[in-house]
Amino acid sequence: MSLLFLFSFDPLSRPLGLDPATWDYMSVEVSRGLIPYRDIFLHKTPLAALLGSTGALAASAVGARPVAGVHLLFLLFAAAAPTLLFALMGGRRALLVALSSALFMLSADQWVVAAAEGARPKVVTVALGLAALLAARRGRPLVAGIAAGAATLCWQPGLCFLLGAAFELRRAPSSLLRLLAATAAPVALLLAWLWHHAALADFFSQAVTFNFDYIAFHARAPSRSVARVLRHLYAWNGPEMLLLVPALLALFFARRDRSVSGLAVATAAYLAMTLVSFQAWPDTLLLIPGMAAVLGAGLPRLFSRPAIAHLRFAVPLLALALAMTPSRDRLLPPLDLATQQAKFQQLAGPLPPGARVIAVGVPELLLHLDRRNGWKWPYMWFGVDAFAAAQSGGMDALLADLDKDPPRLMVIGRRWHGPLRRDFDAWAESRYSRQSVSIFPHTKRPLQVYRPLEPSPPAANPAAPERP
Repeated sequence: MSLLFLFSFDPLSRPLGLDPATWDYMSVEVSRGLIPYRDIFLHKTPLAALLGSTGALAASAVGARPVAGVHLLFLLFAAAAPTLLFALMGGRRALLVALSSALFMLSADQWVVAAAEGARPKVVTVALGLAALLAARRGRPLVAGIAAGAATLCWQPGLCFLLGAAFELRRAPSSLLRLLAATAAPVALLLAWLWHHAALADFFSQAVTFNFDYIAFHARAPSRSVARVLRHLYAWNGPEMLLLVPALLALFFARRDRSVSGLAVATAAYLAMTLVSFQAWPDTLLLIPGMAAVLGAGLPRLFSRPAIAHLRFAVPLLALALAMTPSRDRLLPPLDLATQQAKFQQLAGPLPPGARVIAVGVPELLLHLDRRNGWKWPYMWFGVDAFAAAQSGGMDALLADLDKDPPRLMVIGRRWHGPLRRDFDAWAESRYSRQSVSIFPHTKRPLQVYRPLEPSPPAANPAAPERP
């Protein structure tokens, strides 16, 4: 049911866009041999791209476009998450609560948008995290540990699901030990794989060391972080947020409900993490299962008196109504995938097969042209440009690399500002023309397109004076 609901938004015909397109690109290129960290900068853990590469390989094997395989795989994870929540909340044994919870999860507009837009690591993090909680609930610590470790390798805050799984197994010390041992297994495999490909040092530099500066860059007071989280949740989930207070009160005054215990711990742990760093609406995705579980378990309790008990059955109907009436404009993009591809191909124009093309913050260009980026740095905002310069021996070294093999086309997208961007533009001024182009989703911040300047024709030699 979840998959059919998500397919109603025609996800495979949607245009590519922004952060999901970055993971689309990495998934496709990993399937062609690219190694994260060594060949491309990445400050998150890489499992989402590695998983996405299997979708790209499968699509290529049947003659389909690789990015379609990536999207289909992430759609399967997005559809699996509400199903896992249904099972975690009791399944058929507690049908009303379980069904309401799953439907409330599908009613969260940001979950549907994230699923429809393409490859988002946080979607896979949630699906694997819920699988870890369910396995721990059913007394399978090895499965729970592997799923929790995999969730963390998709996005570092997925660690919260390990804490939730540990809470589920807290009364069985031997199971806790097996949980932790199993969690380490996928981590050890990843580190061994990176070491084999000479990418281990780059992994620690980019996914660990860089993030200390990255988090510090986004740091704000905890009170401001809380307000920001609540503001984003209300903007996306206004009706659910209004229902959340009575649902929480109903659960608080009811007898202890084991169905939300491990998930409650995981949600609380992630909320604590948001006090350190919270950026934008996709960061709310890890809160959606907990919120849906509270609504699904708490609202029916409001009708516990026999005289109004029949009203409990209105809860899943309410959740279904909210799911069927999404309010996000992002679910209705202004163009389809084929039109977007034609626009990017027109922007690029004719290019020799081996010509160097550089895209910064514009993964859509690379996917539509079917080219690998000629630069290791897929984006340059939030301190990545300073990190890139430091790793390369300075900005002059980065620019010297461009001089060695001058790109035939450079397209710079959103958010790269600051002194290093000004250095780049000063370097490009005598070498490239510059043009602003708007193609969805780069409309509020148009793309800056750089093309090599045509060499000036040599000055004609003046005619020699005739001898008398």
